[in-house]
Order: sequence, then C-alpha cells, then structure tokens
Amino acid sequence: MMVGLNLSISFSLASTLELGVRLFVSPRDVLTFKLDALIVVSGWLEFALSTAGTHTWMPDLQIMRFFRIFEILRRAKWIVQIPALSRLLIGFVGAMEAMVYGVVLIMVLLLVWGVFAVEFVQPVSLLLPHEEGDWCAEALSSVQAATLLLFQSLVAGDAWGTCAVPLILKRPELFFFFAFAFTSIQLGVTNLVLSVIVEKAATSRDDHKELEKQKKKKAQEANLRQWSVVMHSLDADNSGTISEEELLEGVQNPIVQGVLETLKI
Repeated sequence: MMVGLNLSISFSLASTLELGVRLFVSPRDVLTFKLDALIVVSGWLEFALSTAGTHTWMPDLQIMRFFRIFEILRRAKWIVQIPALSRLLIGFVGAMEAMVYGVVLIMVLLLVWGVFAVEFVQPVSLLLPHEEGDWCAEALSSVQAATLLLFQSLVAGDAWGTCAVPLILKRPELFFFFAFAFTSIQLGVTNLVLSVIVEKAATSRDDHKELEKQKKKKAQEANLRQWSVVMHSLDADNSGTISEEELLEGVQNPIVQGVLETLKI
C-alpha cells in the first residue's frame, strides 16, 4: 500500500513539475496541455480523497486513473531514442496483426475440438466417479466448457493430466483424440502463428530500415542543396570559381557559418 502510494505521489509530482515548466516555456498545444492538466488534477484529487478515506462515495473518480495510461504512453516517446528498444517496439507493432489473427485461428480450432469432445469424450466422463464441484465433471458438459478445458490443457499447458489421463485410462482409444488435438494446436497452429509473427516482425524492421535510408537520402540531398547555395554565395564575382580571397571573406558571413556548421564542415 505504501509503495503504491509513494509511486502515485512521485508520478503526480513529476507531472505537476512538467506541467508548470510547459506552462511558462512552450504552452503551444492547448488540447494536450488541458488533458495533462486534467490528469494532474485528478491524480491529486484522488490522492487527497484516498488519504482522507472519503473516496468510497465517489467511485466514478477511479475512472480518471485510465487517463494515466495515455499519459504513460505519451511519455514513452523516449523509447524511440534508444535503438534497441525502438527496434523491439517496431517489431512488436508489426506483429500485432499476426497475433490477432493467430488468436482467432486458435480459438476456432479449439471450438471444433470442443464440439468433438462433447460428442465423444463426455459419455466416457460420465462413467468416471467425480466429487461434487469437480471441474473435470463440468468441463465436458458444454462446448464452451470443453473449449475452455482444451485451452487450459493445450495452449496454457495447465493441468494436462488432471482430466485427460483418467479418461484415457478408462478408454485408451481417447489417447488418439487428445494426441491429435495436442498436435494440431500446440505443434501445428501455435508454431505456425509464431513463425508468422517472427516473419511480420522482421518485415517491419526491414521496412523501418528502408524508411530510415530514405530519410538519410533526403537529408543528404538537402545538404547538397545547402552546399550549392553556400558555394554560389561565396562566388562574389559570378566567375564560376571561388578564389582564396572569396573563400576567406565568405566564411566570415554568419549565415554561411551557420550552414557550414549544419553540414558539419
């Protein structure tokens, strides 16, 4: 409790300090500034009510905590400044689509196996002695429960033998049912989805590298144009060549010095 409270105070203090600095330095984005002010005020108000023990009659105030998520995401801009973290983030974002479709595919396959489990495995389950409230007794009572059981056993890998082994011992032929279900989901679809996720992440990184190359190319072209402007400005007599006197005189110009500094010359 004290750790969470200290973190809340630290976060609110940091946000308040940043808000005060932005108010006097660069209050340009009015909408973002108002949103940040709302987050800071709600954080201090929540802290005050929690400390006073009177926040229970205002449960809707806790909704304001969700604004902190957006604030944290906005502060996460520094991640892109670190190359390793930036590459990981780009790969993760690129793989999100594959993750979503992978989950859908796995759930559809689990649903199919759940239908077969209710039709062919449930009769065997009814022959086994079960204690009252036993999950294995209810796991095959419906397609929804069977799908949850298969997700628990085949995807999460939790308590694989708790329900499956007694059924297999009762009817050995059910071994092939669970073996095929395990192979199709765990070794088949799951690994296939994983390979697609890795491929998507690699593609996103390659696209990002290509984008960075294009940005560097544009920056180089802009530098060449700036260099051309500087050279023409140094050619005072428009002779097409720059003499030593013109070069020494031209570099004294503050504008020329600024361009050369930008070009790191």
